[in-house]
Amino acid sequence: WQFAEQNTQRAHHSAIKCFYKYILRQPNKFKYIEYAKRNRKLPIVLSVEEMQRIIFSCENLKHKTILCLMYSTGIRVGEVINLRICDVDSSRMVINILDAKGGKDRQVTLDPTLLELLRIYFKQYKPKEFLFNGQFELYYSTRSIAQFLQKYASLAGIKKRIYPHLIRHCNATHLLEAGTDMSIIQRLLGHQSIKTTQGYSHISNNLISKVRTPLQGILNTNFNLPTQARLSA
Repeated sequence: WQFAEQNTQRAHHSAIKCFYKYILRQPNKFKYIEYAKRNRKLPIVLSVEEMQRIIFSCENLKHKTILCLMYSTGIRVGEVINLRICDVDSSRMVINILDAKGGKDRQVTLDPTLLELLRIYFKQYKPKEFLFNGQFELYYSTRSIAQFLQKYASLAGIKKRIYPHLIRHCNATHLLEAGTDMSIIQRLLGHQSIKTTQGYSHISNNLISKVRTPLQGILNTNFNLPTQARLSA
């Protein structure tokens, strides 16, 4: 256990604590044992251009629709497969996310471009009950989404680690870089605390790239290199 990731240790801690509290009726057993510190690794997000390359590499209409939905709305992969046809409200241009993480409902924006793509997809696939049906089930598979996402990222020449939740990170980061208010992003993503949403400010390229580094005040454009060094370069 000591070699497990911090977040895994925290999950194990919670499970054991609940076991003692509710099964053995010893609620104070783990009272003074501290949780491992949370591992806060920053995700390596894709640029807008990289997302465009992945989307353009999709030839399968269902795959492209799912990918565009995830990128446009930032909804979780579990929320994608649980979307019902009736959750798409084109009259108000919103998508209703019901019974999401924490048992909360929320709404996300239905982009006009996404709506048009959804209509094309609906006419071709004619889904039943759920917006995205599997090959043999009413539900689409989260594993299938992960597989086709990695496939198209490879076709697009993306070398970064690709996984479905990364698309949610890309949505939030790109909204922030486009000037969207942090509180609106929090509401769209369904974060309980604004602190969670504020984490995206640490990976926003617009914020980081505008920093003037100390090196800029020391070296000029020709780096004061000797003549021979500039010629050999």
